[in-house]
Amino acid sequence: MKIHRASIPRICCALIALVLFTLPCAAQEIVTGFEGGPSTGEGFITPIFSVPLGSMNAITIKPSANYLYYDERNRVAGETKITAPSASLGVGYRFTGNEVTFDIGPSLEVIWQKKKSTTAKLTKSQTIIGAGFAADLFYQMTNATSVNLSGSYDEPNRYYWSRGTLKQKITDLLFLGADVTYQGSTDVHQWSTGGLVELDFDQGATALQFRGGYGWRSFADGTNDQRPYAGLTLYHHF
Repeated sequence: MKIHRASIPRICCALIALVLFTLPCAAQEIVTGFEGGPSTGEGFITPIFSVPLGSMNAITIKPSANYLYYDERNRVAGETKITAPSASLGVGYRFTGNEVTFDIGPSLEVIWQKKKSTTAKLTKSQTIIGAGFAADLFYQMTNATSVNLSGSYDEPNRYYWSRGTLKQKITDLLFLGADVTYQGSTDVHQWSTGGLVELDFDQGATALQFRGGYGWRSFADGTNDQRPYAGLTLYHHF
């Protein structure tokens, strides 16, 4: 998305101020965490505000701050290390049923992207603004077993992320599960799979998830590699 240069600072400042001002204050929910390894990872914090439209429907407002980093390889530039801190504001729809919860909606994003070519010794920095899109589906299959499907796409840097998770209740405190994740951009694609341990407190109002596993990456230049990953996510409903 092309924005007039004079407009970029105003848009960035307004979005940053909105995200920082609303981060913890008066939110109904908050999600924060980090997942990754030496060459690919993301940290984030997202408060969630809900405007009820009835007993099962709501409008959600999600300001978010993220820090994404990853590597790309292609035959022209060689290996490129990318960092992409960002701020975004999403507005979406949520359906909450007895067994199913569904979230979907777009967002406006500002990404401060830096690309550093380790081969050509060049660094390129740019501020990119555009739309994002995210969806999440949670299904309670039985009293003890649940499935979660999530996905997102960031148009400014063409980065996508998707995950499927199967989770089993062991006790009121302890849940165990496994997930499969597919993510990447134009010049890198990664499959990863692993396990998770979740601790629930206050009847699910607070949840702490520990993740770990292995990822397999393929690059545009035909090379591949594989790396372990680990993650920690905290969710709290006020």
